[in-house]
Amino acid sequence: MEEERRKYQRYLFGDDESFTCSFEWNGTEVLDLRIVRLSAKGMFAAYDVAAEHTLKKDERIDNIRFALKSYEILVPRGRIAHNYDFGTVSGYGIEFLELADEQMESLDNLLNVTVREARASRT
Repeated sequence: MEEERRKYQRYLFGDDESFTCSFEWNGTEVLDLRIVRLSAKGMFAAYDVAAEHTLKKDERIDNIRFALKSYEILVPRGRIAHNYDFGTVSGYGIEFLELADEQMESLDNLLNVTVREARASRT
């Protein structure tokens, strides 16, 4: 099996590394989804199955927001690339859209530094 190659590393966050995101969908604000994986190209965000929203694959979302260190990150557009159901927790694979290469590079660098510093402080 050939190894998958990605330009931007995916970072996996555990329960002790609580990052949340929010976004707008069809004029409604969807709040406090827990970020499970994050890269400069997208994220996997989990939600409780009791949530009032169920987005479908390829639906567009706007104004994706989350914080890294003291930086508020805003991605203007995204799309639901995948919709996962794991029983009590479900989630969305979200692809970031409309980011320039320089913006993705900056986000990747900020992610790398943030994760490295957070994990170093725990040891």
